[in-house]
Amino acid sequence: FLSSATNLVDGDRNGRTDVFVRNRTTGETERVPVPLGHESTDADWVTISHDGRFVAFSRGAAFLYDRFDRVLTPVSTATPGGTAVAAAQPRVSASGRYVVFLTPAQLEPADTNAVVDVYRFDRLSGTNLLVSRGATAANGGSSAPTISGDGSRVAFSSLANNLVAGDTNARSDVFVRDIAAGTTMRISTNVDAQPTTIDARDPFISTDGLHVGYLLSSNVLTSEATASSDVYVARTDGSVIRGPLNGISEGTGTTEGAYDPTLSMFGRFLVFRSYAPTLAAGDITFI
Repeated sequence: FLSSATNLVDGDRNGRTDVFVRNRTTGETERVPVPLGHESTDADWVTISHDGRFVAFSRGAAFLYDRFDRVLTPVSTATPGGTAVAAAQPRVSASGRYVVFLTPAQLEPADTNAVVDVYRFDRLSGTNLLVSRGATAANGGSSAPTISGDGSRVAFSSLANNLVAGDTNARSDVFVRDIAAGTTMRISTNVDAQPTTIDARDPFISTDGLHVGYLLSSNVLTSEATASSDVYVARTDGSVIRGPLNGISEGTGTTEGAYDPTLSMFGRFLVFRSYAPTLAAGDITFI
């Protein structure tokens, strides 16, 4: 987790937001080392592998920390072990082998678009692979990468219209890149029938890589509570889309916004954040 507290571990005097790991069995808290040269930068994103060994985080750039071997590796690099460049939103795979992240930098020759892209880092080879692409590099910026447990599939949002044929809706869509197959699929096809103020965004792929939760959400600046925002789940082969799933029954949404969809390992269970007060008995918080 992230915290600006100075009393969680001894010697924390940097006055910055740091990354911490809490062992719920032993009750111990440890601070992840601060990368050299990034001491004056706050940490702003963190994820952890399923076994708790590897921690991916951003601190101006993307890094991966091995808690067992106590090795800190720069992730957002053009060459193995090179200098880390600006990056954000790193997510580590279940085993800790792969990390996906965003960067505006060109980390491989195929990246010729000068926009923010999704890359996948391989801890074993130390190399990066461009993910936000079709036959060629994306012609629009990408965001919100999320990775399957084995690292073979990555879901992300993108404004690009050249990742798949027939993408003519001129808005953000959700895509899945199958790295082994070298294919990209647009799964948020239900956004096409929505008003132009609605985008598909904020995907979350299940650990087995077969399902993706995402939002159809307003791109008009307003408050979260009153914005149009509904949750859907699609199969990564594009065969089924279910939703909205944030109402009192499947197929119904709410007038209050829903956000941050997250799926269980095999995609059976879905959790999300909602401002609606009508989803459960006794919900009188109105937040």
